[in-house]
Amino acid sequence: MKKMRNFVILLGFIMLLMIIVPATAAEIKTINVGTTVFVGERAALNVTASENPYKEIRKPFPPSDPNATPYVPGGNQISISDFPRFLAKWNDKMHWGFSPEQIENYSRKLEDGVLKKYKTNPNYPSLEVPDLKPFCLEVGDAIGLSKKQSEVFAIAADEELIKDKIEFNKPLLPEPGAKALTEPGTQSAPFAYGNVDYECIFVNFTIPRPVKPGYQFSWTAADRSDVMNDFAIGTQAISNQAPQQASMSNLRYYWPVVTVDGINPGRGEESTSPNGWMENAIRNLGFEDLNGDRRVSDEFARYWKAYEGADSVVIVYFTHDAMGAYAAGASWGYADKAVVSYWGYNGEFFDAVPGSYEHETVHIFGALDETLGSSTCGEYSIFAVSPMKEMYKNTNHENCAEWTNSVMRYYWLTNIISSSSKKFIGWGDYDNDGILDPLDNTPWGNREKIGVFRNGVWNLDYNFDQAVENSFNLGTTQDISIVGDWNGDGFSDAGIFRPSTGWWYFDYNLDGIVDKSFRYGGVGDQIIQGDWQGTGRDGIAIFRPASGYWYFDYNLDGIIDNSFRYGGVGDQIIQGDWQGTGRDGIAIFRPASGYWYFDYNLDGIVDKSFRYGGVGDQIIQGDWQGTGRDGIAIFRLASGYWYFDYNLDGVIDKSFRYGGSTDQIIKGDWDGNGSDGIAIFRPSTGYWYFDYNLDSVVDYSFRFGTNGDTPKVGKWV
Repeated sequence: MKKMRNFVILLGFIMLLMIIVPATAAEIKTINVGTTVFVGERAALNVTASENPYKEIRKPFPPSDPNATPYVPGGNQISISDFPRFLAKWNDKMHWGFSPEQIENYSRKLEDGVLKKYKTNPNYPSLEVPDLKPFCLEVGDAIGLSKKQSEVFAIAADEELIKDKIEFNKPLLPEPGAKALTEPGTQSAPFAYGNVDYECIFVNFTIPRPVKPGYQFSWTAADRSDVMNDFAIGTQAISNQAPQQASMSNLRYYWPVVTVDGINPGRGEESTSPNGWMENAIRNLGFEDLNGDRRVSDEFARYWKAYEGADSVVIVYFTHDAMGAYAAGASWGYADKAVVSYWGYNGEFFDAVPGSYEHETVHIFGALDETLGSSTCGEYSIFAVSPMKEMYKNTNHENCAEWTNSVMRYYWLTNIISSSSKKFIGWGDYDNDGILDPLDNTPWGNREKIGVFRNGVWNLDYNFDQAVENSFNLGTTQDISIVGDWNGDGFSDAGIFRPSTGWWYFDYNLDGIVDKSFRYGGVGDQIIQGDWQGTGRDGIAIFRPASGYWYFDYNLDGIIDNSFRYGGVGDQIIQGDWQGTGRDGIAIFRPASGYWYFDYNLDGIVDKSFRYGGVGDQIIQGDWQGTGRDGIAIFRLASGYWYFDYNLDGVIDKSFRYGGSTDQIIKGDWDGNGSDGIAIFRPSTGYWYFDYNLDSVVDYSFRFGTNGDTPKVGKWV
């Protein structure tokens, strides 16, 4: 039989070599699988729907038994194989003072009494305890403990098992400094959507991990059937909770037991490395590495993704030991993988349950644990892909002020995916437009983005992904850049002012082509833009410090629509919607005195003034509370402190330290929630540091730009 198995594997390997054609880096392949067309990365292998050399050994999961009792998540299950040892352990921990002879006598007495009903598994000589706490209360009563002693015993044993079960399903975190492959195209199962192909591989090791007497070292048919049933229940629980837009459906296939050399080292690089047992298991199925990175699991995932026309592929390894369960998807190649051992172990065995498989799969799709030890409240998910990894934080962690039980917390008690995890795995709708985040072309809604202007070149980042999505030339080294919505379409456009000639050049659609130009102003003028009439379309203005005069052009025709004297040399200028009317006014800040002078309606009359700031302060305005009305802030370079005035009353509403003396300051609605946050751009390093909600905490940071760049903010797309 062993020879026949080897022959089948060898034959599969030879046939695979005949049909696989590697794609070079410069080649974009398009292949047809049934009616589905795959391009580029999804077409790493040439395969058609009729070509499957594995159909004799790769089998679909058996259908569920319609008469089977539905699985209901419940108690804190454990299998106790050595009750005398269990009782002796807790006698020592609880200081009951029983002698070894008393422990032995109690064990014999209970064997024919309360323990009899727990011997329910004919395959293993153990007590199958469905819920440890009531079991301990029952045992305590039987051995003569007081009610209080029994309760303390039951709580302690239950809590210890809970900790061990959490440790059992602890995720595999990337090594320090490892690159997380968290863009959708870099993972075989980036989020929970569409048709998911689960490829399930049962693994034995030539050196089995020691287990208790009477427990099998290798997979049995009964245990494999048990796993497939639990896995189907666990993964179906995900699909059952998916929103309709996610269109989730499942394909589940299992492979014959594959044996790999060595012993299971457990979670860690020894398992996940290119030479680890996870890759070797797939090599032993007849697949080979095509691109030289030694990760044959990547080719395996791409092959079945193409063959099945699946949206995602998840590889799941089942090991017949007690080495734990973990997801390995963030830094270990393209293929998203999970491992679940048949048991967990804390001195006694506990079973992997449907929630174990659901828990690890939800990890694969992007969710964090919601327990202490591997994550925390308010943490971004390292497992999620863009845009979810930037949008959401863990809000259902046990150290959050409020939380609910979930499969990412106590997976044996519930199969519910929390609202926090749903957002991580692609089931959120950040901008509330009715489209799930990963399916939305503009998932951030009104979120503002960034860019830099350098020597006449504009480099724009549309999605906070540190990549230049658009680059074009508009201007020269001596020009002053400006951003505004010049045509009233709701998106930001580019413009430059050339002081040497007084000419303006406007680009309405960020293509580097001048859509309008005219002469307006000259050397020494300061420039500003604003929606002067409340039409949704920006105009421009120049401020001439030498005379103190302002000249407004409301509609970009090069004609002065309004002018008046307001300010003088040394004043800093700013615009804002000071009354929340949708129409911008202006203000000047006089550093010499620290006074602000506000003109709400462009009539040259001071509507409000107060002292706020002084020499050396940088000024900025923003809708800090999301009310539609702008407030102001000053940034004190010498100390790095910000001082916010939300409602223009000259009173500090908030202050904190954020930045340093060489930083440039900007504001924007970074998360699309209608209120402005702040950011600093550090030219010396090119790094941006974003504070979304004015709490002085860096919510996001990345490198974009360099020394000499002028930071820009806009709604580019």
